[in-house]
Amino acid sequence: MSPSDVFLQLERELNRQGVKTSFRTPGELVCATEGNEDALGGVSCWVMRQNDAWWIVAWNPVVFVVQESVDLAAFLPRILFRAASLDSFCDLLRESPEVWESAAALDRLEEEEE
Repeated sequence: MSPSDVFLQLERELNRQGVKTSFRTPGELVCATEGNEDALGGVSCWVMRQNDAWWIVAWNPVVFVVQESVDLAAFLPRILFRAASLDSFCDLLRESPEVWESAAALDRLEEEEE
């Protein structure tokens, strides 16, 4: 399956569960609890793939690396819809054994954006 197919499949699964999505770039999918074709809102983040791993990136910015065994399409909606804010979204991720916060991933992401 090509990388674009992986993202399109993830997008379809998330949309089916009520998550609103929009591509930030071809390899970065924004996911939100509210929105339409023109704008996303509510609790949101974006996801990307790096070295065959999913990263969940919060806007504050904080990067969480997802364990390989995790079904992101099932995991992410549970966290997004439980969170009341960006801070509580990050807190829920920090409490989850399926992901871990990665300062190294954040550093790498910031280097790529410079």
